[in-house]
Amino acid sequence: MKFNLLILSLAIIINFNNLFAQKTTDFQGTVTYTVTVDGEMDAMTKAQIPTEMTQTYKENKIRTEQKSSMGSTIIISDSETKITTILIDMMGNKMAITQTKEDADKAIQEMPEVKVTYLEETKTIAGYNCKKATVEVSGEEKSVLDVYYTNEIEVSNPNSLSFFKDIKGVLLEYSQSAGDLTMKFSAKEIKKSKVKDSLYEIPDGYQQLTQEQFRSMLGQ
Repeated sequence: MKFNLLILSLAIIINFNNLFAQKTTDFQGTVTYTVTVDGEMDAMTKAQIPTEMTQTYKENKIRTEQKSSMGSTIIISDSETKITTILIDMMGNKMAITQTKEDADKAIQEMPEVKVTYLEETKTIAGYNCKKATVEVSGEEKSVLDVYYTNEIEVSNPNSLSFFKDIKGVLLEYSQSAGDLTMKFSAKEIKKSKVKDSLYEIPDGYQQLTQEQFRSMLGQ
C-alpha cells in the first residue's frame, strides 16, 4: 500500500492552520471553504487534491473534512487534551493516526519564524467583514502570504498553534504550501447550527496508528 507524501503534508498543514486552535468558543457550526491549487502535479497527486474543506466547531473541538476523488481525510482536534486524530479513508484503506501533545509541541518548535503586517485593506467574505494581513515566513524559501481574517466569528485564539498565531481572528481566506504546490482556502459559507458529539469520535473499521507508525509506512 503506497500513499503519496502529499497526504501527510496536507494533514499537517491543515492541522496547524486552524485546528487545535481555540481554548473556548461561542461559535458552533461550520465554515466551508473552496480549495484551489497552483502548481504542476501528476495524475495521482491531482486525484488526492480536494476542492472543498469543511471545518465544524463545537466548544473546544474542531473537525476538518476534505474529500477528493480518491477518498477523504478528516482531522479531529481537541484543544483541552491537545490530541489530534487524522482519519484517512483512501483506496479502501481506513487509518486513524493519533498526534499526541508531544507531537504538537515538537511541530510548534520546528515552525519557521514569521512576521505579520496588518493592513488597512478590508474585504467581505461569505458575508463577514475581514481585515487583511501579510505573513512573511522565514526559512530556506521565504514567502509572503496574504491573509484575510474576521473578528465577527466568536472563537478565542483561533490560530494559536500555527504560524498564523499572532492573528486574533478566524481566517476566511489564506494560502499554504505543500512542496511545489500552493493551496488557497476561501470561505464560501458560514453556518451556525447544533453539532453532534458523534462527529468527534473515531468510526468503526479504522486501523489505529501512532504518528511514528504512519510515517514509517510512508518510508520516512
